[in-house]
Amino acid sequence: MNFQVSTLLAALSKVSPIVNKNSPTPILGDVLIKVKDGLAILTGTSLRTEVSVACPVDDAVDGEALCVSVARLLLVLRTIDGEAVTIKPLAPAKRDAGSHVYQLSCGKAKFRLVGRPPEDFALMEKKANTIAVSVNEGEFRKAVTEVAYAMASHDVRAYLNGILIEATATEVRVVASDGHRIAKAVVPVNAPLSTNDDLPAGTFSRIVDQEVVRGLLLRALDPKGGEMRIRVSPTLIEFESASLRFTSLLLEGRYPAYERVIPAQTEININVNRVDLLTMVTRADILMGGGKDAVRVQLQFKDGALEVSAQNETGENYVEEMDIDYVGPDARTTYNVNYLIDALSNRSEETLCFGIDSAHPGQVSRALLTSDASAGFAAVVMAMRDAPAPAPVQAPAPAAAVSAAQDEEEAVAA
Repeated sequence: MNFQVSTLLAALSKVSPIVNKNSPTPILGDVLIKVKDGLAILTGTSLRTEVSVACPVDDAVDGEALCVSVARLLLVLRTIDGEAVTIKPLAPAKRDAGSHVYQLSCGKAKFRLVGRPPEDFALMEKKANTIAVSVNEGEFRKAVTEVAYAMASHDVRAYLNGILIEATATEVRVVASDGHRIAKAVVPVNAPLSTNDDLPAGTFSRIVDQEVVRGLLLRALDPKGGEMRIRVSPTLIEFESASLRFTSLLLEGRYPAYERVIPAQTEININVNRVDLLTMVTRADILMGGGKDAVRVQLQFKDGALEVSAQNETGENYVEEMDIDYVGPDARTTYNVNYLIDALSNRSEETLCFGIDSAHPGQVSRALLTSDASAGFAAVVMAMRDAPAPAPVQAPAPAAAVSAAQDEEEAVAA
């Protein structure tokens, strides 16, 4: 098999994130390379997720296969200076693992790699898919990127440790939440489906694990990709594009009714410069880092101005205003500064609509971020209760006063 080093590395980089290099089952740290229809199909698996990537190959015969350590192969390829590399068997392919030896050569450099029998590679057991939708791969990846920051990582509610993919007749919604914030993005559905897909179009709601999101959807999908088909069964979800296919088990559980959390209307609505507001809350975060209330940032709405302020336990504070087009009663809300930073930094628009659903003291207040440039996008951050004001820092008592107090205490004791 002859490969271009850059294309083989690119294919391996999409497979390696799900390969468990420290698995007690060694073959789970391997990549299976098998020639089919003139292409090398690279496959990696964790037994929960399986990814296959097509890679151009020369001088190869359909059915030819090899199975080697993905970590070792990556290390070798990254040291090669040439543009092309050849992988060929050195020993007859017998049943025992020790007989699967390959030579990887580039110019005068030669590496001897010991593999395993390709037929032992553990492929996932596939279930019959029942429903399919077609979306644009680049648009879907963008939607996942816009919401992934809001998903939980180690929540006891397992269904929050991932993203919800929900298909309707006209769109696919991608939703993430950790219980304190929520983000939603929308991708239009391509209609009709590709002619090579005989599954019926339909609606579904499935939860995808965070490892799939971070390891595959954000790394393997092509930002400039074309059509991608999403197929589902009761327990599996499959994504297939022109050069990539991966399958994953689904997270069990019923996702919360997220639409109830996203305010249908907001009491205060202003357009803000995203970069300016992000800069202000970032400055507040720099000041606060460390204390138990270090996540609190306060937003106060006034006629023509939005004030951002923060105060730490030592009495240091930060206050800054930005001009806004707002006329109405004064309102003040407190948010987790990290949640605001995440919501603002994961957007690219110059202007966002910032809404507050309730400006009345004592009522739960939610911040809603939307964009005129991205229909269907919504990000919600739940407000925090206002922290009590820090006790004023008292100056130390004069030495004479301390001495008098001690004399008085001694007299009372006598």
